[in-house]
Parts: sequence; C-alpha cells; structure tokens
Amino acid sequence: MSACTEYGGDPAEPPIGTQSNAVGPASPASQRPNILLIVADDLGYSDLGAYGGEISTPNLDSLAREGIMFSQFYTSPMCSPTRAMLLTAMDSHRTGLGNLAERLADNQKGQPGYEGYLNSRVITLAEVLRDAGYRTYMTGKWHLGSPSEGADPSQRGFAKSFALLDAGAGYFNNMLPLMGPGKAEYSENGKMLESLPEDFYSTRFYAEKLIEYLEEDAGDNNPFFAYLAFTAPHFPLQAPAESIAKYRGAYDEGYDALHAQRLKRLQNMGLIATDIKPFPRSLTEQAWEDLPAQSQAAESRRMEIYAAMIDDLDNYVGKVIDYLKSRGKYDNTVIFFMSDNGAEGHLLKQGLGPLAG
Repeated sequence: MSACTEYGGDPAEPPIGTQSNAVGPASPASQRPNILLIVADDLGYSDLGAYGGEISTPNLDSLAREGIMFSQFYTSPMCSPTRAMLLTAMDSHRTGLGNLAERLADNQKGQPGYEGYLNSRVITLAEVLRDAGYRTYMTGKWHLGSPSEGADPSQRGFAKSFALLDAGAGYFNNMLPLMGPGKAEYSENGKMLESLPEDFYSTRFYAEKLIEYLEEDAGDNNPFFAYLAFTAPHFPLQAPAESIAKYRGAYDEGYDALHAQRLKRLQNMGLIATDIKPFPRSLTEQAWEDLPAQSQAAESRRMEIYAAMIDDLDNYVGKVIDYLKSRGKYDNTVIFFMSDNGAEGHLLKQGLGPLAG
C-alpha cells in the first residue's frame, strides 16, 4: 500500500494523498490485516542471527524464517530522513527532512525541504490508515518534530503515542540527551514530559507501552497500525548489567575475527557472493593484534554492551509477538522489521561535531 503519491505542485497547496486518491473502498474490519512496523536504530546488516550474526535474536530469526528476508534494501544514511520517507513514501526533501535538523548547513537553513521537521505538504501513513478506519499507535523514537512545530506523532495521525522526540537519548530514566545541556525531550499524546518512570529502560518500556495501548483498545474490532521504533542499538551504549553479563568474554577474539566469522556465515547462507572480499581497513584503523591490551579490553566491552542491547530488543519484540498471539491477532498481522540505516559509522571518540573532510 502506498501512503502517498508524487507531488510537484505549489507548496502552499493542501497535503497530497487524501483518502480519495490514496486508499480504496474500505474492506470489512475483520478482513483487513493489522500492521506492525518495527524499526531498529543503527542496526548492522549482520547483527541478527538470521543474517549471520552471533547475537541471540530468536524472535526476529523466527519472523525471518516464517516470512520474507531482504538482501537488498535502500535507505537514507541518516535517521530522520529515512523515517520521514518511510512514513510518507516521499523523498525526504519534500517532507522537510532533507538533512538532519541537527546538521543543517548554513545554505540549507530556512530553505524549503530543510525545515527540520515533518512539514504540512505531505501526509503520513498513520493519517491515511486512520482515515481508513485503522487504530493508530506509536512508541519509541520519533525524530520528526515536536508539538510546537505541529509535528508530534499525535498531530500526524497517531491516536496514542509515547515518543522520544530527539535523535537519541540515554536508555534509562535520567533523560540523558545526546548533546547537552538540558534533558532529552519526550512526549505522550502530544504532552511534553518532565520525567520518566523510575524503572525506565527504553527498549522494555517502548514495547510494554505499545502492549498497554493495544490492550486498552482490545475490544475495538477495527484493525491497527502500530509503529514500534526502538532507539537500540544507537549510541550511547547502555544496557542493564544482567543483559551485558550474558556476553561477557564473547568478543575477546577481537573485531578482525568477528568480521571474518560473520562474512563466512553470510556466504554460507547465500546472502552474499562467495567471491566477496573484505573491504580494506581505513588508514586510521589498527589490526586487532596491534592494539594494546587495555584498548582490546575496552573494545570487547563495547561490543558486549552492543550485543546486549540487540538481545534485549529481540526479547521485547518477542513480548509484543506473544501478546498478539494471546489475543488471537498474530495470524492477521503483517509484521515488518527494518533498521533506519546501517551500523554507526562515526568515530565517537572524535565527538559529535562536524565530520572531518
């Protein structure tokens, strides 16, 4: 289903993709499928077990085995442009997210297509499906604007929403922002939040909040569209201690060995050609064997935390699936899982300023 059609008119004209040209006659509610769209943040291609990864992801692997696996998939290399295109079926420049709002160049600021939030010239999939009789829910990372800009999830088609409005944040309840000062911004149903629950862990909370929303409307026979947008495994690397403990020592062989192992598994699975050769390391990267022991320990620890974050993501996807099964909704739900873009490529030790040329 396409949420929108191409638009080339005057920006002052009304949004494109009205119900009359975007959605045909509604079928009886019992015949229309539910839709669950799950988006990870900066997940690597081979992080999942179904794609050759060593991290435990049984729930996502099961979905892959039961459904269709993609081996060619294109997104923007940046998160908010990808999310804007995903939710509108439009080029990100038409949506107002031609670039990250946080990274606008001087010659982009104030220009059409670079508003830095989801503009009013497009409509969202949630708005289309809402008008077609779907119940609409969103939990997790939004990164497409705020209530003051008219771009909160509650203003763009989602009847119930709990959203991290920023590009990212810490995973626990201290509202740690990616870039200070201040606090990361969250909203629920359009209302800005001053604090988070004491036991907040975003990966768990987003899944449980979605289940809560679905359960509140369990008596409604209309189909639902649910958008579950995890922040994991986007930096900062954070997970509960018990989750990290599961991977203690798992990466002590180092990143060169891990790279070779994943590449071989991808080839054995037929997901990439057997004649593919590893890409040469950059001039600034050291071979694992050349790293000092202290650096090796730090790199191993980072990967243990990263793996724990993905393991937890899979675990809570499983909780949502279990809920759908318990309510008899699973067999009539289209589930689509993706990452907004590939693994983080920025050398975080350089900070978050402009990248060097």
